[in-house]
Amino acid sequence: LKGKSLVFQILIWIWLLNTNLLTILAGIVAFYFYFICSFDLLSFFVQFVKLVFDLVIAAWTLPAFLWCIIIYLFFDYIRKLFALNSLRHLERKNRGFINSLSTVVMLTGSMGTGKTRMAVDIALSNEQEFRDKALELMNRNILRFPHFDFMRFQKELTEEIRSGNLKNWDSCRRWVRRKRKRYVEEPTTDHIFGYDVERYPITYNDDLKLYDIWEMMENYAQEYFLYISVSSLIIANLSIRSDVEQICTDYMPRWKGDFFTRDPAKVTEYSRYAHIIDFDLFRLGCQMNERNRIAGAFEFGVIVITEIGKERGNNLENKEIKKKEEKANQKNDMFNAWMKLLRHAGTVEGVCFVRLICDEQRASSWGADARDTATVIDIKEVSDRGTTLPFCFIPWFFMDKIVPSYSKYYTGVLNYGNAKVRAIKRVHGPICSFYRRFDCTLNRYGAMTANVMVQEGNMEGEAIPHEYYLMTKKIYSKRYSTDCYKEYFADRAKKSTWSLIQSRSYESDVATLEELESQTSYLITGLSEMMKKAG
Repeated sequence: LKGKSLVFQILIWIWLLNTNLLTILAGIVAFYFYFICSFDLLSFFVQFVKLVFDLVIAAWTLPAFLWCIIIYLFFDYIRKLFALNSLRHLERKNRGFINSLSTVVMLTGSMGTGKTRMAVDIALSNEQEFRDKALELMNRNILRFPHFDFMRFQKELTEEIRSGNLKNWDSCRRWVRRKRKRYVEEPTTDHIFGYDVERYPITYNDDLKLYDIWEMMENYAQEYFLYISVSSLIIANLSIRSDVEQICTDYMPRWKGDFFTRDPAKVTEYSRYAHIIDFDLFRLGCQMNERNRIAGAFEFGVIVITEIGKERGNNLENKEIKKKEEKANQKNDMFNAWMKLLRHAGTVEGVCFVRLICDEQRASSWGADARDTATVIDIKEVSDRGTTLPFCFIPWFFMDKIVPSYSKYYTGVLNYGNAKVRAIKRVHGPICSFYRRFDCTLNRYGAMTANVMVQEGNMEGEAIPHEYYLMTKKIYSKRYSTDCYKEYFADRAKKSTWSLIQSRSYESDVATLEELESQTSYLITGLSEMMKKAG
């Protein structure tokens, strides 16, 4: 059969004829052409009965081992579908929790509890939530004015955005107002996108207020500008990768925001990285760069600031800083005032499209005036990785028991040129293949539970326990680097001519006086000076 491919192909065709599959396919095609001509809905039942009988005939011809494979594949498909739906359900629970928080969120916890990880996770969910909210508001406006030509409106908006004439929300509002001014001067349908004002109403009464069509267009333009933006909606002081995929259509681009079906091999096709933060964006007072063109440009988005206490300082650390200094500092830049008013710049139709997420080891590391506006989330503990995939005991047993034992044995005999090494290398390939399959399965459907305590920034009231879910496929898909200040220290090490292995070592289990003094320690230096004064 290997040498004669034609014989093998003939045998396959004979087997297919014997299973009656070709007859079934021919019947389906014939019924398709019949139905599109007749639209005979009653014939569906007859065709279904025929299909069942044909499949029964084909089923009896399949051997038992093929039925075992088919049943396993069907079972595996169902359980993976269940696992994906469970991950999406956890993501929806996370979004509900995020929406219940204030505009400013501060994450606290000891070193290693995953503050930056959770900040990035919240930012990714918030970015997608903003796009979904914008689409929801757009659909609501379409229902309010069903006879308005939204396709024409969006087409002109898209052309203006792509040409660079509309760069932000303010330019969108001014563009609509210019259209309104032209319409007032010359009330023709061309100036209102073909809308027949004599036939259809120009206001919408929602039993609360009258909603003007021009007001609708201003809001819709801002929502559309945010929704179709191909860049990331995150601005941060660390690099964050998001991979929301845009699906282009003739009517309007759509976003596919499922975190759990991305292929890492195609990451470059839809990766978008967070914008580099410029803190002059958020300073209403003095700025570090007085000629900074970007100052005041922030309108909407997700802001992520890690180690905010080291950036802003607390009341004790800022005690010596003077507010009247000409140079920008934490007291005269009015960052806190901006933070208290940031909702005003980023709100459309009562929905806020701004979120500030920061982290620090202790809540007191940030000044009380700013911290009072935030919701403090203290991370207590994070559970070990579990999985949403049912009946996953075989992968867990393989990863927890077989792989560690095999790795220990493999490294133990690797340096010996004997029969054991030759034997183990024969099974090394299959073991690695099984490891990759099970590792990918656990990574794709893995999840952890973070137990957090939620409290207002003024530290008044009782802290409320809550659970936040961290899905490995979402947060560990090369999203960020936890050592975001690494290059600063790498530059210091590059400039140094010394290394750890060249450093001096102690000569005994008790340090000598000369060894203590070589530590350049405040304590030892102070003690030495006291001894000199006393002696």
